[in-house]
Amino acid sequence: MVSLDVAALQESELSAKRRVVRLQRQLLTARAAHAVHQIGVAKQAKVVEARAEMDRLLSRDITAAMVGEPPASEEALRSLAHQLQLKMNELYSVIHNGVPTKVSWYRLCATATATATATARCAAAR
Repeated sequence: MVSLDVAALQESELSAKRRVVRLQRQLLTARAAHAVHQIGVAKQAKVVEARAEMDRLLSRDITAAMVGEPPASEEALRSLAHQLQLKMNELYSVIHNGVPTKVSWYRLCATATATATATARCAAAR
């Protein structure tokens, strides 16, 4: 009878130990799942931050702010085009015998590229 009680107690103890081990495994699994979830949340926050920075750098936030604005009038567009043309002529025209030559966008782009290249060379030299 005593040996029967001891055997039952040993079986009960073994069952309790198995349950403890199973619960420890579940706890480790839950901790790992929580850690993975937290890493995902942190990465998602970094993605949102990076997208906001990219939007700021690409001026997407400005275009989003202008969504409700009415488009410019024909007269405003013509005025701006005229101002740009005058400035382009002022900056990039070449005068031969008192006659200004035709300013082309090709020359404007070539000058801008040369200026950018010179700026990059100057920055690299520093």
